[in-house]
Amino acid sequence: MSIVLDYIQCPQCGFQKADTEYNCRTYEEIVQCRRCGYCEYVDREIDDEGNVTYKHRIIEGAGVLFFRGKGAIAFVSHYLPTQEEVLKAEDWLRTELAAGTVCADRSYLSRWNPETKTVEFVIGVQPL
Repeated sequence: MSIVLDYIQCPQCGFQKADTEYNCRTYEEIVQCRRCGYCEYVDREIDDEGNVTYKHRIIEGAGVLFFRGKGAIAFVSHYLPTQEEVLKAEDWLRTELAAGTVCADRSYLSRWNPETKTVEFVIGVQPL
């Protein structure tokens, strides 16, 4: 199996380093923007008779919760599809930051503003 990882420009916010993953064996593709929360998927589906089809889904992002727990190696990204999810994530992140369970210098919450077509950082800033 071969997977190609790269960056592309986000179709929603224009961020130059949206993550893309392409599976050369299954022809599935994922695009996820760590700035605005935009997600795009091409998923392979096989029916009971073995027929293969592909489903294309686009989820307009409302924001991103990005953090690393204290003492953890990995980062966690949650791509948020609604403004309600952004509000829940804001409450969660503020609580965790106050408790000291996540790294303040590596965590952020962004919100996509569809009216102005800009990304607003609610908490923190996105590292370069």
